Amino acid sequence: MRRLIDGEYITCLQNRDRFTKAELAVAKDYFLLALSQKKIAKRRRHSLYQIRKILKKIQELVARQ
Repeated sequence: MRRLIDGEYITCLQNRDRFTKAELAVAKDYFLLALSQKKIAKRRRHSLYQIRKILKKIQELVARQ
């Protein structure tokens, strides 16, 4: 619950038109479930590079808000 209140994931949801479903799933794993990048990559069947690229995009948007 605390992670939801912090607002990063809420910001992603408010800007969902800027993200794909896969990117929103990564945001959920990272911000709400607190999974490591390596675990997210395995869970979502993406490379670690792809996960880092998605998280960078998400964090840039969150930083602007």
